[in-house]
Amino acid sequence: HYTNAGNKNEIDRHGLLTPGDRKQRSVQPVYENGQAYGPGIYLANSPYAHSSYGSTGLVCARLKGVETTQMPNGNENCRATVIGCAGSQHEFCVLPTSTQCVVLFEFKRPNRSWQSSLNEFHNALENVLNKMLLQDPKSTRE
Repeated sequence: HYTNAGNKNEIDRHGLLTPGDRKQRSVQPVYENGQAYGPGIYLANSPYAHSSYGSTGLVCARLKGVETTQMPNGNENCRATVIGCAGSQHEFCVLPTSTQCVVLFEFKRPNRSWQSSLNEFHNALENVLNKMLLQDPKSTRE
């Protein structure tokens, strides 16, 4: 997730919030982007895709839930995770609830010279988290 550095204080205090949760908690973002795929938290699968949305990158753990590739057609109550640009290097998801993600750490937007290193780190971290979070509970009892 990329954001403008001006939003960092509120994200540090409240986490990433959907527009509805921000309104409910009276949290005003300094900068706000559009909602082309409906309201929610927009997360990319690539650590450098969509970096034009801000100078601060946030690595997040997410629970995708039920997925769809269909835009919600303005349905404010869409409870499915929308997958945009499915299968492309710009694939992203829109989480419908704030409870589906947690920020792990932040980084500054990468420049092209270390993009491949960031991608390798992203893949390694993803593998570690998958092993930790998707591990069969029976195998941990041995």
